Amino acid sequence: MGDRTYYQVKVRKDDLPKFTRIVFSYEKDAHPDWDHEKWLGLWDEVWADTEVFVEVSDCEANYGYWEQTQDAAMAGCVFYGFHGAGGEYGAGGFVGIGEKFYGVDMSHYGNPTVCIEDDGTVSETALEHVREYLKAKKVVRTEFGEEKE
Repeated sequence: MGDRTYYQVKVRKDDLPKFTRIVFSYEKDAHPDWDHEKWLGLWDEVWADTEVFVEVSDCEANYGYWEQTQDAAMAGCVFYGFHGAGGEYGAGGFVGIGEKFYGVDMSHYGNPTVCIEDDGTVSETALEHVREYLKAKKVVRTEFGEEKE
């Protein structure tokens, strides 16, 4: 049994097979020699399939594929996306680039959130974490041709 939620990600096209193998972690059958269309077929929805990136989603992401998504980043996959809230966790955004993972909590509206300390001040650590996430996301969006440098 798990805690499943919606998951949507844009991943560098060349990374799709590796990313999919890692994220699904054998929840779905896959073969390493599959072509691009077979890898896309494992996802519930394909939102975009460009020369640079593929945008895909899964409606039954167990725990938002949080650990698997971190593993995909450490394996060198380049991506960014989000997952919805589950029964045991809130919504989150994530970026993978340079073999690093950046993850943040997100509001219902898709904006990164920061912690407020008991004394009413903003957590400087959480704020820096969000800033790093936003910088990394901009780098990936630029690589994907979605932002100007």
